[in-house]
Amino acid sequence: MRLPCFISSRADGIIPARGIILRMEETPTFRPYLFATLFLSIGGAGGLALLLAFTTPTIWPRWGLFALMALTLVGLVLPVSYFFNTRFAPGVLPTSIVREALWVGIYGVFLLWLQTGRVLSFPVALWLAIGVVAIEFFLRWREGLPPVEKP
Repeated sequence: MRLPCFISSRADGIIPARGIILRMEETPTFRPYLFATLFLSIGGAGGLALLLAFTTPTIWPRWGLFALMALTLVGLVLPVSYFFNTRFAPGVLPTSIVREALWVGIYGVFLLWLQTGRVLSFPVALWLAIGVVAIEFFLRWREGLPPVEKP
């Protein structure tokens, strides 16, 4: 029986038939991430430029600053995350690449938020970075574990 392209007959369920999942002999490309990188980087940086040039620092532009900063950081770090993961961890899942870029965006916005309240210091930033790295380590560890068989 032939299944639709997005359904697998394997035990792990639904997987995409084509896209960012490649055969073993194929080398991964940056093409699936290119549009997201350009959209997030250009949109976030352009929005930041407009926000800083044409608004006053009230509450809603401040939330806009945090959101646009997250978009910009994620867009700028996505190619770096792709490079490091394909270079040093070739078997990594594509979701890990995007997740690591999101972690950097969240971390950067959290540091910006702490700095607006004058609470940020080097030890605080270091402990937050250690926490983010530990969470990513445990998530990667969890991805590498074999699936649990249900009785």
